[in-house]
Amino acid sequence: METSLTETQLGQVVEELSRLAQQREDEQRRTLDREQVVQVLKDLDLPVELLDEAMEQLRRREALAQQSRRKKWLLAGACALLLAVIATIFIIMYHRSAVFAQISAEPGRITRVADDGGNLEKVIRNGEEVAYHVVLRDVPTNENLSLTCKWLDPSGRVFRENHYDTRLTDKSVWPTTCRCQLGSAAPPGTWRVEMSLGGRVLSTATFQVE
Repeated sequence: METSLTETQLGQVVEELSRLAQQREDEQRRTLDREQVVQVLKDLDLPVELLDEAMEQLRRREALAQQSRRKKWLLAGACALLLAVIATIFIIMYHRSAVFAQISAEPGRITRVADDGGNLEKVIRNGEEVAYHVVLRDVPTNENLSLTCKWLDPSGRVFRENHYDTRLTDKSVWPTTCRCQLGSAAPPGTWRVEMSLGGRVLSTATFQVE
């Protein structure tokens, strides 16, 4: 191995050896051997025979302190992860809510079950079903919309309430229908039907029952 050094390299080696020597000396000053510890205990009039037990207790406390610090770091990491998950869920739900808030509806139509494209203003109580046709707009795709229809009699009482989920949406304009059977138990007068999504009324219509 090449051992020749330039004057500059020699100076650097001397400087590094001096640094290492000083480091070792400082370490030795900070560390007492057993004989020195025993002498200090004697000077302080402390029981030397308890030295090993005291050292063991010290090592245990240091181990417990290190374990406690590690648990605190793990707990902090778990809390940070939980907060990140909660924030992500909140953002997703907020975005979903904002998207659903954009859904609107065209004016609905009352027809018999066989839709002729018209809009009944009067319905005879003959026990047949009537249908409420609504076209939704700005509908998000790949969603099952949970819709509610309330059929309200002239007194404002809910005569029938429909809850249903649409099939998976695949277009922004989405037609949907809810139904109600009106027989002799249905009181005559002005009725109202409401279609809502998540508690928000999208469409409403009135009609006469005779």
